[in-house]
Amino acid sequence: MRTSARFDRYPTPFGATLRTSRSCGIETKPSECCLIMEGFCLRSKTTSHGHTQILSFHIPGDIPDLESLHLHVMDHDLVTLTECTLSFISHTALRHLTRRRYGVAEALWRETLIDAARFREWIVNVGQRPAISRLAHMVIEMRERLKVIGRCEGERVEMPFTQEQLGDSRELHLSTSTEL
Repeated sequence: MRTSARFDRYPTPFGATLRTSRSCGIETKPSECCLIMEGFCLRSKTTSHGHTQILSFHIPGDIPDLESLHLHVMDHDLVTLTECTLSFISHTALRHLTRRRYGVAEALWRETLIDAARFREWIVNVGQRPAISRLAHMVIEMRERLKVIGRCEGERVEMPFTQEQLGDSRELHLSTSTEL
């Protein structure tokens, strides 16, 4: 188990445990939400033919499975892209917190709505934009999100995606993503 120094001094919130993993899947019927403390993750769905579609990329501070608090069956996977520190917060603790602190409930609801807006943009990207625009949109979105959490050095941004992952996220063929 790895924790960062700033978390060592404090008990983990709401009974959460910190775990480090290279890959992790969302349970079909989860009882916890995953908060990304460090690292990059992605959500993906695999078709019956074995093709993977990346649905979203996630950064520190994201709770990529927050909808599992109310949707009791998950239809996608959560996979780490890099070594990650993940905090798992029980649904019971989150429900208790949101019932007692309406401001927290509103913040989590707002995060879910922002996540849904990103999904709508991804749908437009895959369905309507040319390849170069799809890739540019994703790079700019990630840069802006990473800027908000202080993870940019000027115009330099860490994005640990492979060409295959970029292709799976933007409906690009490997030859296209290599040319871009």
